[in-house]
Amino acid sequence: MALSSEGWISFIGPMDHFLRTRGSLRSEYSLIRGNHEKYLDDQVFRLDAFEWVKDYYVLDYQKRKFILFHYPILEWDSYFHDSIHLYGHIHNGGGNAEYQKKFQALGRRAINVGVDVQNYHPVSIQDIIKVADTTI
Repeated sequence: MALSSEGWISFIGPMDHFLRTRGSLRSEYSLIRGNHEKYLDDQVFRLDAFEWVKDYYVLDYQKRKFILFHYPILEWDSYFHDSIHLYGHIHNGGGNAEYQKKFQALGRRAINVGVDVQNYHPVSIQDIIKVADTTI
């Protein structure tokens, strides 16, 4: 999962493609490692294209914590203080009943920001906050 100041994006593909795309978005980028980041060891990978690369990160934004981790987790830093967990990896499993139970257990403040479940578009942090704060 790559984070840009414009929203959340996912990067899979050649480094030169990412660098071309990155330049058109006028943003700074950070990368949350997942299970497909084998390209990090590739000689052509440019670590300097990112502000940072981490496995887990706590982002403070407007007095709220956002917990970034590739995998969904049931409880995270400041869970009981309205923090929001952003993850990817599981692709939401479509109509699979077993997956639906897992998503319900995660709650509304755990949000899958994977591009395949976000219509292949970045998600703004304002939209994430709206979803997390919506009561069912």
